[in-house]
Amino acid sequence: MKDKKSAASALEKELKIVRKFLKRNNLEALVNMISAADDIAHGVKVTRGSAQVVSNVDTAVEFRNVYWDSDGYFETEAPTRLTVPTGLGGRYLLHVALRWQHDDGPLTPPNDTKSYFHAFITLNGNNDGFDNDVRSSANKVIGGAVATSQHFMAETQLNAGDFVELWLAQQFGVDKRCDAYFTIRRVGT
Repeated sequence: MKDKKSAASALEKELKIVRKFLKRNNLEALVNMISAADDIAHGVKVTRGSAQVVSNVDTAVEFRNVYWDSDGYFETEAPTRLTVPTGLGGRYLLHVALRWQHDDGPLTPPNDTKSYFHAFITLNGNNDGFDNDVRSSANKVIGGAVATSQHFMAETQLNAGDFVELWLAQQFGVDKRCDAYFTIRRVGT
């Protein structure tokens, strides 16, 4: 019994030291601020592994995994769309990360200065990227790696009911697989 009391006493002393450290360095306020911000953060992060992209065909990504979704932006009935819920219009940060996979090893493109991998975000079913900031392309260098990565971000105004979709295209003559990550997060009104 004495061991349990001494262990509890030692733990209480350590907690007291930690509380003093947090208070002295104003970290308590920081932790509270981050917690409060996290409580009011709105957005969604969805992923799709190994999406098949046919050469020279624009392909909308059908997402299968939801990492987090604060308010129901993603609906399984429309797996290509992320829709802004009622009352959550505002400024949004859009982030895309892609990993194009080359199963047969490094690719040797006919022209290593040409872009072969393309991605763009559409708004409300339009056929093309709605802003230059929501487009990305990547060159494939001769003797490059067995994967090509792309990342791009944009900030834009979205209204309640607006939906965004991620589209991929590639021009290598054979189907390619792509892992896709798409995040939208409300950053202001």
